[in-house]
Amino acid sequence: MSLCKGKEKRGKAAYHGASPVVSAAKFYDYDLVLEKYRDLDVETVREAIKHYKEFQGKCEKRGLSVHSVYKKPREWNDNQRYYVFEFGNAYCNIEKEVHIPSSMQHKPRIVCDFMKRKIFDEVVAEADRIEEETRPQREAEEKRRKEKNAYQASHTIPDLAEEDRQALFAFLEKELEKSECDGTLRLSREWLHTRFNDPEKELAAEIYLEKHGGFCDCEVIMNVKNN
Repeated sequence: MSLCKGKEKRGKAAYHGASPVVSAAKFYDYDLVLEKYRDLDVETVREAIKHYKEFQGKCEKRGLSVHSVYKKPREWNDNQRYYVFEFGNAYCNIEKEVHIPSSMQHKPRIVCDFMKRKIFDEVVAEADRIEEETRPQREAEEKRRKEKNAYQASHTIPDLAEEDRQALFAFLEKELEKSECDGTLRLSREWLHTRFNDPEKELAAEIYLEKHGGFCDCEVIMNVKNN
């Protein structure tokens, strides 16, 4: 193990977890890379880490990062086993389950080798689809950001009146019980438009929220309300 660790750079860690007799697992950088082998074989571990790094490089070339690799927890009476691969980029997070065939369940397994090309292509296609679907929203957010920067450069941003603050918080708390925050100020903007119906006042109020840590609807509750 010390020999294996000595080859790894930038603080990456290879470590070992084992249950009695034959079940064992090897992790690298907190991701599962090797499973089910009887004896600690440094060369086998190195090979598994090599495959994992190659897999990371393959993902990076397709615009994805590997967030996590682990074995899916299962019920005691469930014979099916899966590895879970979690990917992400600036636009999405994707989780993909990969089945472990029964014929491989008691054999040494390099985990990332189970992410076959067809499955990986499905992940890439899903990431591309999400990126394309969210493009209009991202472009709108970028346009809005530029408008706020220009306005802030030439105006003093007033505080939001306490009556307006409390009304906004009550509205958001009610709405966020129905659906999750989508990472934007969508609900806050809806309320501001209804409240003021004045583009300049709405813009100034949005800048006020962000100055106090409210960059999305849930942060308005967590940060702006608590401030």
